[in-house]
Amino acid sequence: FKNISPMIKMATAYGDRNGGMHGSFGRFPPNFETPNHTHSGAYHGVVIKGVMTNPFKGESKSPTLEPGSYWYVPADVEHTTACVSDIPCEFYFHADSKFDFKPAN
Repeated sequence: FKNISPMIKMATAYGDRNGGMHGSFGRFPPNFETPNHTHSGAYHGVVIKGVMTNPFKGESKSPTLEPGSYWYVPADVEHTTACVSDIPCEFYFHADSKFDFKPAN
């Protein structure tokens, strides 16, 4: 795992996260939520450990995602991703394009 930011760690399972198609693992600390953001490509995610949410802009109640839960984020859709448990969260995600993080205005 490498630090992507002080709070986010990622490890590549296959492909090139910075250049194209990839599968990656991620870790968030307990009770952490990203700022609102988008990605230029869609991705699919699965929770491995902890409890997560992935609320989209304007969504009043996002589903709680326990281990084994799946989520999908379309390209250019504003959202946050959060670890809402008291233990760290681990997840796997894959995409057909590079990973980027574009903060929302």
